Amino acid sequence: MNAEVTEDQPEPPPYNEAMSRLDAGISRQVETTFGPEVITGPVRDEPPPNYTDIDGRPPSEQTDPQSSDSDADIESRHSRAEVEAETAEPNGFPARIWARLASTFSLSTKAKNVIVITCIIVSLLVLFAILFPFQFSYVQYYQFALVRTKSTGRVSTDRVYEHGCYVLGADKEFVYLNRTMHMEEFNNLGMFTRDNVDLSVDAQVYYLLKYESIGQLWRDYAGKHESVIQSVSKTTIRNCAYRVSQDEYLNDREAVQDLVHNALIDKLADFGVKVPIFNYLRLYLPERVLEKKLKLLLIRTDIEKELAYQQQREVELGTELITTPILYSAREAVNNGTVKAAAIRLVAKTEKQRNV
Repeated sequence: MNAEVTEDQPEPPPYNEAMSRLDAGISRQVETTFGPEVITGPVRDEPPPNYTDIDGRPPSEQTDPQSSDSDADIESRHSRAEVEAETAEPNGFPARIWARLASTFSLSTKAKNVIVITCIIVSLLVLFAILFPFQFSYVQYYQFALVRTKSTGRVSTDRVYEHGCYVLGADKEFVYLNRTMHMEEFNNLGMFTRDNVDLSVDAQVYYLLKYESIGQLWRDYAGKHESVIQSVSKTTIRNCAYRVSQDEYLNDREAVQDLVHNALIDKLADFGVKVPIFNYLRLYLPERVLEKKLKLLLIRTDIEKELAYQQQREVELGTELITTPILYSAREAVNNGTVKAAAIRLVAKTEKQRNV
């Protein structure tokens, strides 16, 4: 059911007052009556319908001819709007806290600036205390280290760091090298001997990096020195095989090992590497070589057996030559003794019978 608007409807406020209330954020309810009910609603943003465009000016410059507000009334309304805006609850938790503190302690602008600067300094100090421990870099007792710049990837070789704790900075980090014993193991390494026999060996090379040569080693090989040292060691072991015969590998192994060890020491000294230990582990010979070695061993055994038999026969003959005259002399002495004893018995028996 539609109801007609009663004639005692209130007049709209003056335009200037409506605009000032709108700028100050103050709402005003306008009562309209539709039938028996009263409906209230906020003031609209647009001008009331009874205002028209005056001289083509925008609404902000229009005035209500019926308005009789003085400049003092308008100024009081603006000041009241400012007070209400200041006392309004600010949005956001930090803003509300700051408003509460300001209202409680009644801080001046200078005091507020001091508090803000103090908070910033404390925040920076806390941030520094949190981030500063991450600037420490450690070098263990079993490591060497060089400094690398993260942004450029350049490694500085001017200084080699030993074990300790260092502050490098946010853009720097350590590149670590092992200062303990390095080991290179070669399995089934093929080579040729001086008598042109192919064989294979298992060997181990133990080496140490010298402190004074770390920088030059990095400048020359940029951290790839391990593969270079492995290749040089393998080549040196193979080159030494040409100076040794197959029999020396089999029968004089310690001498061959010392020969290769000295060659490795001389060769790797050019790279700033010390080689304290070298070991031959196993020696592998081809099947044909083993068969030939077995045949030669059998022949040598037979020859040695025959020589031993001949030596035994010579000893036996010599012993016989020595013992035969002695046996003849002994038999002759026994026979002579027997004859003499028989003659003495016969004489004794004859004398006995004569006396009777």
